[in-house]
Amino acid sequence: MARQQDEIHNNFQSILENQKEFAAMEANISAALENMAILVHSQQWFIRAFFFYCLVAFLLYMLTTAEQTFHIRGHLCLGFCASIMLEAGVIILGADDDYSAQLSKVLLLRSVLFAAATVHIMHSIVRG
Repeated sequence: MARQQDEIHNNFQSILENQKEFAAMEANISAALENMAILVHSQQWFIRAFFFYCLVAFLLYMLTTAEQTFHIRGHLCLGFCASIMLEAGVIILGADDDYSAQLSKVLLLRSVLFAAATVHIMHSIVRG
């Protein structure tokens, strides 16, 4: 009888150890899945940013081909490059933030770029 109780006790201890190992593996898998989700979000973000900034570059080129706006092309392109770098920094450095926080920061950055470029182009057209 004591032998059977020892066997049951050993089996119970073995089951508990296996449960702890399983819980540790489950935590590792969960952490790996979270890291993959973060990576996928940033890859999607870079693809979207690439297409957005290609469109913006084309629009800047088209808007600054006129004689009144040609001289501000350099300023706008410099601000455009700074905006790209800032957005990449927000995405890379803010990888720990949640997705909506990154989205709001990037949209704010893009809005500021758009407003500054619009004011600069309008001022150039009015100034003649």
